[in-house]
Amino acid sequence: MMKNCILISSILWLSLSSILFSQEWTLTLNAQDANQLGSSDYIQIGTCNDCHDGFHFGEDEYHLTNTGNSYTDINILNFAWLGSQDENGNICSDPTFFVDKRQTHGPEILLEWNISGFISGLGDDIQIQLSWGIDNFYDDIDIYLYVGNDGYDMKNQSSLTVNSSDLATFFNGTTQYPQANVKILAGGCASTGTTAFYIDYDGDGIGIGEASYHCAGFEPENFVAIDGDVDDSIYCESNVIDLCNICDGNNECLDCNGDPLGNAFLDDCYICSEGNSGHEANIDIDCNGDCFGTAFIDDCNICSDGNSGHQENSDKDCNGTCFGNAIIDDCGICDGFNQSCLNDFFLDGPVGLNAYIQESSITFTWDQPNYPNDHRIVGFRIYIQEEGLTYIANTSEENFEITQYQSGTFCVSAFDQFDNESAINCTEATEMTTYTFTLHDGANLICFPTLPTDVSIDNIFEPIESIITGIITEGKSAARIGDWWVGSLTEIESIRGYWVIIELEDVFGTENFEVTGYPIDRNIQYEIFEGQNLISYIGDDAVPLSIAIPDEFENDISNIISEGNAANNHPLNGWIGSLIEFNTGKGYWLNANHDMDFYWQHGTFNFSSIGRQNEISIPVSFSQSMEQSFYFIKETSHFSPQLNEDIILSYCNDELTGYRLWNGTYTDIPVMGYDGNLYSHNYCTKDDSPYFVWYDASEDIYKQLESTTTIPKWESNGIQFIQLTLLENDIKEKPQKLSITSAYPNPFNPICHFEYELNVEGNITASIFDIYGKEIELLTNEYKDAGLHNIGWNGENYASGSYIFVLTTESKTLTKKVVLLK
Repeated sequence: MMKNCILISSILWLSLSSILFSQEWTLTLNAQDANQLGSSDYIQIGTCNDCHDGFHFGEDEYHLTNTGNSYTDINILNFAWLGSQDENGNICSDPTFFVDKRQTHGPEILLEWNISGFISGLGDDIQIQLSWGIDNFYDDIDIYLYVGNDGYDMKNQSSLTVNSSDLATFFNGTTQYPQANVKILAGGCASTGTTAFYIDYDGDGIGIGEASYHCAGFEPENFVAIDGDVDDSIYCESNVIDLCNICDGNNECLDCNGDPLGNAFLDDCYICSEGNSGHEANIDIDCNGDCFGTAFIDDCNICSDGNSGHQENSDKDCNGTCFGNAIIDDCGICDGFNQSCLNDFFLDGPVGLNAYIQESSITFTWDQPNYPNDHRIVGFRIYIQEEGLTYIANTSEENFEITQYQSGTFCVSAFDQFDNESAINCTEATEMTTYTFTLHDGANLICFPTLPTDVSIDNIFEPIESIITGIITEGKSAARIGDWWVGSLTEIESIRGYWVIIELEDVFGTENFEVTGYPIDRNIQYEIFEGQNLISYIGDDAVPLSIAIPDEFENDISNIISEGNAANNHPLNGWIGSLIEFNTGKGYWLNANHDMDFYWQHGTFNFSSIGRQNEISIPVSFSQSMEQSFYFIKETSHFSPQLNEDIILSYCNDELTGYRLWNGTYTDIPVMGYDGNLYSHNYCTKDDSPYFVWYDASEDIYKQLESTTTIPKWESNGIQFIQLTLLENDIKEKPQKLSITSAYPNPFNPICHFEYELNVEGNITASIFDIYGKEIELLTNEYKDAGLHNIGWNGENYASGSYIFVLTTESKTLTKKVVLLK
């Protein structure tokens, strides 16, 4: 009964509406430039009972031609009408109109007129005054003028000023027609637009089929705004209809296979089985009783893998026999017992064996180079050599202590899991030990943890006298001239650190240097004076600074410098910088705040080695100098180096003097100084200030930095704090002076190019010298004009190593070190 009432009401409303909306109306829209300099234009739109919605010649009149030299043009745009034919056979040939009348409709229909226009002879981008009048318009219909997305109620105002560009059209990629930016909408929803409605046959509030667009509140009966009814023949407000066509039935009539009244069921693994499922019940259970398990019966008839806890065929030996006892040895051979590869991992057996006699025991130390990394070595056996070898003990360490012997010759061997034994190396117990230094080309900062009775430099450095050129300690030095030592330094002291300078043919090579003597007493006392003190470190390897330095002295030391690394005692952050631990055999500069008697702290500490920074590889190199300074970067701006990836480099006189992998605030950059040796010829002196360069690893590019304040001048063993920012022009300008601007590539093989700049014309010579100062090749000796020049050198006939490019003018000599790497 209620539905019938609604239907009757709707019919009455539609009847009244048809009478009400038979009223015809006309809107005239005028357009003229706001300054009224040109002629105006107008259009007419409206509705009438006998009008047509589509093209109808005479009712819809084509746009008129404007008159005058300057005018405002406005028209109604109907590109969709092009080519259409009216009932009289007239074909639309122009998409622009100045009159467009439509059929009279009720408020449920939204009519739309697209408006476009332009100006001529009035300039660009001017204001246009739109004004209008409406004849016989009725209240139930709204009419709105839209400019873009902005709508204006044309019943409540009669004019609007717009920009001339608002009347322009734009191309619509969907319709493939130009589209107007201005339009007029008339209907019950002119202010909001139409809504999509769908027919609802079953009356559950959910429609179906194609959308029909109407003004909301004026849609036809049985049309709703919600679509997607899964079955519009079944009333179901939830729109959930099961497979039995029951609303909200939840498919309770189906078996697990989806068959109505079927007999499929869930097996022990919750899999739908039997019936029409095509699945056998419990077929997914493995031999271990696990649903969907992966256990299975292996070749030895054992349930394996999955959750069985048994590895497939693990009961087979390497010969493939179930429950056999053959195994694969460390050489990868079945039943080989390591016999095929003993030499690969035993090598020469334990080397560097020392047997050091103390008061009531003997301590052994040795080195197995590949232990413990090579797991094939299980441990070591200790013997004493009497009439034969007498076994003492096994150990997994590379040291051992015994108390049952006071002297004798002792031997050590390595052994594997099959009880194979390496070569047996022996040594006689002694009160002396041997310490091995690994020296690199150039300056090495070391100290001596063991010394012989004869501490003269002739005796100690005799093994490397052919490659050593000098030794320097605090206040003393010695130089090797031919077969003789000259200088004030004649003996080595246990409390001092020493710069040892060697020259190797291979600048990237190393030289082992052994010193045999008595261990230095770890309780040694140092007389430290205010300022810089070059001292030895006598203690364990890799001990952090704050542990090796007793608490009573830590606040009295402002900074510490080692070979290429530094640490500063920051009042808030503690020790900062790249120097983080002390190592045996190394020398250190301690900068003390006052005089004191100092000692190192020893004992058993619970810490792991902190370790050094990651190794870095960049296509440049520098030589370690005995003179060095460190610049700590306390702040950066306008550049963000990446931790453990980017590098900060230092330069003096356009020569690389050091670099450091970026490790955050207070990264310390070494800056090498001139120490009198040829390799440091262009390094910093006290009158120089270094500059710094950022190597951006992600872009593989070098960018120059500058300080926000004046960079302090270089000083030996100096510690400076600076702030760096990215130079606006990060390409370093070539100096307008006499200079060697570059040597590239460096290292090179076999050709290197030298670029140099002369500030004045004149005669120059360019030569190549070896590291011993001997001229090996004259490249040029001629007159050159001022400017930039380039010369190449082919080192094909020379050995790998360091060479010096020497440029000499009438007033100055410059040098540049390069490295030939074959």
